[in-house]
Amino acid sequence: MSEPRFGNEPHTVRLGDPPGYQRSTGLRLPWWQWALLVLAMLGAVTALLLRHEAQTSHWQARELSRHAATLHHHVAPGPSDSLRFPLHGPFDERMGYTEIPGFTERLRARGFEVSAQARHNDALRAHLARGWFAPYVEKTHTGLTVYDCSREPLHAFRYPFRRFDSFDSVPPVVVQALLFIENRDLLDPGRPRMNPAVDWVRFTRAVIGQLGSHIDADIDTHGGSTLATQIEKYRHSPGGITHDAREKLRQMASASVRAYLHGADTLPVRRQLVLDYLNTVPLSAAPRHGEVHGLGDGLWVWFGTDFDSAMAALSTAAGTVQEPTARALALRQAVALMIAHRRPSWYLAQGRAELDSATDAHLRLLAEAGIIDAGWRDAALRQTLVFRDMARNPPQLPAAGGKGITAVRTRLAGLLGTSLYRLDRLDAQADTTLNGRLQHEVSAYLGRLADPDFARSQALLGERLLQADTLGEVRYSFTLLESTPQGNLVRVQTDTTQQPLDINEGSKLELGSTAKLRVLATYLELVAELHGRLAPLEPAALRATGPDPQDSLSRWAVRYLSGAKDRSLDTMLDAAMERRFSASPHEQFFTGGGLHSFHNFNPKDDTREPTLREAMQASINLPFVRLLQEVVHHTMDRATGSSARLLQDPLDPRREAYLARFADQEGQIFLRRFWRKTDPRSADEPHTLPEGADAARMHPLELWLVAYRQQNPQATLADAIAASTAERQEAYQWLFRTRAKDAQDARIHTMLEVEAFMDIQRRWSRLGYPFGQLVPSLATALGSSGDRPAALAELMGIIVHGGVRLPTYRIANLRFAADTPWETVLRPTPATGERVMVPEVARALKKALSDVVEAGTARRLAGSFESTSGADFAPGGKTGTGDNRVVVNGRGGLALNRTATFVFYLGPKHFGSVTAYVVGPNAANHRFTSGLPVQILRSMAPVLMAQLDGEPGSGCPREP
Repeated sequence: MSEPRFGNEPHTVRLGDPPGYQRSTGLRLPWWQWALLVLAMLGAVTALLLRHEAQTSHWQARELSRHAATLHHHVAPGPSDSLRFPLHGPFDERMGYTEIPGFTERLRARGFEVSAQARHNDALRAHLARGWFAPYVEKTHTGLTVYDCSREPLHAFRYPFRRFDSFDSVPPVVVQALLFIENRDLLDPGRPRMNPAVDWVRFTRAVIGQLGSHIDADIDTHGGSTLATQIEKYRHSPGGITHDAREKLRQMASASVRAYLHGADTLPVRRQLVLDYLNTVPLSAAPRHGEVHGLGDGLWVWFGTDFDSAMAALSTAAGTVQEPTARALALRQAVALMIAHRRPSWYLAQGRAELDSATDAHLRLLAEAGIIDAGWRDAALRQTLVFRDMARNPPQLPAAGGKGITAVRTRLAGLLGTSLYRLDRLDAQADTTLNGRLQHEVSAYLGRLADPDFARSQALLGERLLQADTLGEVRYSFTLLESTPQGNLVRVQTDTTQQPLDINEGSKLELGSTAKLRVLATYLELVAELHGRLAPLEPAALRATGPDPQDSLSRWAVRYLSGAKDRSLDTMLDAAMERRFSASPHEQFFTGGGLHSFHNFNPKDDTREPTLREAMQASINLPFVRLLQEVVHHTMDRATGSSARLLQDPLDPRREAYLARFADQEGQIFLRRFWRKTDPRSADEPHTLPEGADAARMHPLELWLVAYRQQNPQATLADAIAASTAERQEAYQWLFRTRAKDAQDARIHTMLEVEAFMDIQRRWSRLGYPFGQLVPSLATALGSSGDRPAALAELMGIIVHGGVRLPTYRIANLRFAADTPWETVLRPTPATGERVMVPEVARALKKALSDVVEAGTARRLAGSFESTSGADFAPGGKTGTGDNRVVVNGRGGLALNRTATFVFYLGPKHFGSVTAYVVGPNAANHRFTSGLPVQILRSMAPVLMAQLDGEPGSGCPREP
């Protein structure tokens, strides 16, 4: 029998088949059924492959690790011409990576050059050109580091302040809670090559949710971010948020490449992701603190919780807990911050009640998942989130210590055009010229001067020094520089104020007789110029030059050269220092628009007629007032051709121009005074200003201003000055009448004096004077124009360096973004210096300063800097005392401050200044003089010499 057939299935019988056996010839299906069958089989295979890839990331690990291995960068000398810097991203902005091109341009304009910079290979350039983020090991704990000249750290700002040092230091419950909330399978050890950037289940749900939301806006959407993509987002995406699907894909692609940067095995990378997230997750910003990042800072800033104590409590096993409340509260706060990162600005400010509720819900879910037990859950639920009182207990940042560091940071912030807050958060290193050890020791020494016992031990108490009961009112500043062929290097810069202002560079103080050094320098420069013009002339030609009678300096130069056997400049300068000037105070000087008289510090000098060398040694006032008068007259004569002829000849056409300028300038002075005095009120405009003013008994310009303000109530002072040009001239029409020649002469002399002081100011500025104008008065010889300790130190550097003004360096090297694809190193551009003084003048000045120590006001310093190594530290300098008071009706009134300064050099390389000062009305209680800073420098000599005189390890070999 044959077996039954099924339907019409065809069959065949072949030789050897059993009886009744039927062989099927196959199914005959339509083509489209076959196609569906193949597609189903392919779909099943694809699904199996996708499932396998989603579970193992086999192909991703192979291809992405190969791609990541091709991405390289290295640092090479000189600037790079093809770097692609980040354009956005909170992390890149905070670290300063986006701003490196701008920083570089600013620094180039301020005397720096790029000495080295990163280079990208072709693969990395192509990777960045796709818009992906650069793969490298990113820093999670960095900031500004400032080194001294020996590469010892002076300042190291690290942000965040509190963090986990390693993955193993994180309490397990913190890791488990974070993964439960954000990325549950991230640390699955059974998936060694897992791509941490993509959680396919969450990603699929998120895509479906997003598609559904376009159909129905009420459909709840879920996020598809993993910890890896969240880190990419808050570090590198514009604004730290995901703007669209394209941005999400960029985050995923970038995170994927970064995950395989070190090979196919990603478990170490995934552990690092957990650590980095906990240390850097953004948690809004707080008053008096700024941005908050990471769980450690978040606990301290928002709740006032000590991070180490909280982590210790969370690491303790339940059976050994001694403070269950602390353990419960620490858990609640940590979970709250893990939730808050989703909307930190909301949850940590207005949404605190909602955060409390969400924390309760998550604590219950953690217990259901077995991450915490019921007892811990219940204890945490009984706690509430109590936020820090930001007004009464602000989370203030630690202050940067030391004035030298503050000065460097302030200068660096100015160079970069940024704030100190942002500066500290840059991924940057600054090598300075400061001697860190000496900076610390000098600062400590000056800080101890408020201690009566210490001040007494240093011989600083006594007449014209310090008084024991007022020690705390005196502040001190000290600057020390070293002259090198590359420039002047700041080794110490400090003061004892607790304010950000640096008294050495940021002040304007009346530093008394230190101004005599500037006057003497100008005088000797003029002598050198006269020598260059007159020395080549024969005696007959010299006598024929006929200097102006008012120009006593030129007349002296002619007489000297006419009879000198040795016409060398050195000899002439020595002779100029031996000229005698009266020290008599019994003369009034017409200067600054009025009559003034001056006095010597020591009345015993009143009858003397010392040489300039002697006057410099003893710091006698009147010889230098008369010396400056001579300099002014010489300058006036050079500017006008003959100031005497201009004053004597009433028909000289230049007189009217000088008078017009005087009327304009003094008229502006009066307008400014009247502007403060007057209020708009009605007044009839007179026919002419002087006649109307006589009738109203008002200054004509005040009368004009009253009417002007009435007619123009919205006008400003600048408007009034611009509108009153003609009126200012009209108000002084009496001055142009020839019968008022004496009045004219006085005002012309005043304008000539102003011009002379403008020329003197330009000379001083070339030698480092820091201000744009001088008080046009002979009182400038005694310090009335003010000065700065650092500027005086710069003048001393010019003298020490033989008349060459070298640049002053505090920063020797700047490195941005070290060990990143954007590393950039800058250094000061080499400078040769500028000759601003002939060498002979510098030598003459240095000899005069040496005499001040050997036989003058600083003689107590003699012999204090003896070297044990044979080096030259012979000192020289100039003292100065300033007593600044408000003058009322010609009499001294309220004291503003008292200063005492000594600007010095120590041998051929070191120079600086030391200043003692009191600010405010208490200054009237102090009588210290410049002997105080001299004694301070003397008593500080052992501290300085221990570092400067060749002690092993104390030097500063690094130069810019």
